[in-house]
Amino acid sequence: MKNKTFFTFIVLFFITANAYAHSKFININLGGGGAYPVGKELTSCHGGGSDCNTSYFGAGGGLGIDFSVPKAHLGVGLGATYYFFLRKNDFPNDPTGTSPYQDITILVPQLNFRLLDVIPSYDKKWGTMIIGVAPAIGWLYTEFHAGVKADIAYLYPVFNKDSFTVQIGLGAGFAYIHTFAEGYEDDMYLDFGLRISFGVLREIGAKKKQLGEEEAAMGAQVSEEMKKKDTDGDGLNDYCELMLGTNPKVKDTDGDGLFDSEEDKNRNCVRNEGETDPAVADTDGGGSTDGWEVKNGRNPINPDDDDADQDFVPDSSDACLGTPSGVAVNEKGCPTLIEPTVLTGVTFIEGTENLTPEGLAALDNWVAVLQENPELKFTIVGYTDSKGNKKKLIELSKARAKVVYDTFSSKGISETRMTYEGKGPADPIADNKTEEGRKANNRIVIVPKME
Repeated sequence: MKNKTFFTFIVLFFITANAYAHSKFININLGGGGAYPVGKELTSCHGGGSDCNTSYFGAGGGLGIDFSVPKAHLGVGLGATYYFFLRKNDFPNDPTGTSPYQDITILVPQLNFRLLDVIPSYDKKWGTMIIGVAPAIGWLYTEFHAGVKADIAYLYPVFNKDSFTVQIGLGAGFAYIHTFAEGYEDDMYLDFGLRISFGVLREIGAKKKQLGEEEAAMGAQVSEEMKKKDTDGDGLNDYCELMLGTNPKVKDTDGDGLFDSEEDKNRNCVRNEGETDPAVADTDGGGSTDGWEVKNGRNPINPDDDDADQDFVPDSSDACLGTPSGVAVNEKGCPTLIEPTVLTGVTFIEGTENLTPEGLAALDNWVAVLQENPELKFTIVGYTDSKGNKKKLIELSKARAKVVYDTFSSKGISETRMTYEGKGPADPIADNKTEEGRKANNRIVIVPKME
């Protein structure tokens, strides 16, 4: 057989799900891109025909529909695929012609699992990752077949309103096709490319029902006039404030440093997923107010970042941020220094008394700690590893302690509170035979004076 390479176009219709935080009840989905056949029907010659030419690549696009299952992180849908192959003939009477082959497939039902939505702390405004699976039945050329189709895709929201949303992303899929007719081989395809999803009808009137019930319960209190009036001038009308449980006469009802309108970002009178609660100062309950977290680059709906140094004092109330792990602190979050304490982060250039840039920065943190303990008197003790002459190591450790002493003094710590000394390789806290151990033994320790 001559010229066993033939050109293939594959048009793929498949389903992708809309899984944005404001997921819509009905989602119309488009997909397109390339496809690569890996099954025998398109990549192998069989049957002895003279028109046997293998296919290596194709391209296409598709359409489907998806129905969201509320609170289940799942979509149920259906769709159709249409495969179209063009391959170059190898007939003696038509050496340059092409032959079309068609494959029509129905996908029903297709299940779309929204992977990232199940993570409580995941901010869904970043989009979502989905996996879709479906049984497939249809016709290859003119013969009945059955198989399975699986897709994975990432979708990012580019437009979102209560009644309509658009998501765009990338995806890939795998299809397995078994043809029951004699003379045909099983086929498999890999596809990849663009995914677009259009979502409409937000959970079929759920929001309208909620607002309607609340409005009826308030009776005469709710009026068209209230929907037009903004008493406190915070950007939310008085009706919205009643819906949210906030005070229409106060811009910042919960006193967290954010206006009520900043917390109801889309002004829809409902607290949506991803928004802070305008009636609660600390939405995530981590100990820091929503306003403080927003202004300091924290996530106000994630309690894990309210206490970065894990000293059980929320960072918004912590006077000594970055306290080393395991150090006892007072109610302000500052170390109490009631026992010998290694100055974590205070390091020197190897073999010298010169502080590293990181060591100098760390000393600034310890200055703040000493300022929070004004009654404390202490000794600065320098230590080294055991590598070298013991006498010289003692001198080096003392010189390092003196550098710390001078730095503290230059930053306002009274010299009447402190002394310094060097003990060289004495009292190691780690094995001097390892590099890690030697690094640990080169240290500065503050030893409180008991009076």
